[in-house]
Amino acid sequence: MDQVKELSDQWVKDYNYHRPHHTLEGSSPMTYKKKTVEGLRSAPATPSLHSALQL
Repeated sequence: MDQVKELSDQWVKDYNYHRPHHTLEGSSPMTYKKKTVEGLRSAPATPSLHSALQL
């Protein structure tokens, strides 16, 4: 029984972290997360609501 749990845990980890997913543009969840975080860091800051109202 322990072997079954270990194998299923490995499969779940691979599926959730390393396996490419169609809904994530063919990326693994970890790769997609890295691309998303990097994209957010390089994106310009959103102007404040106060600045937008002065236009």
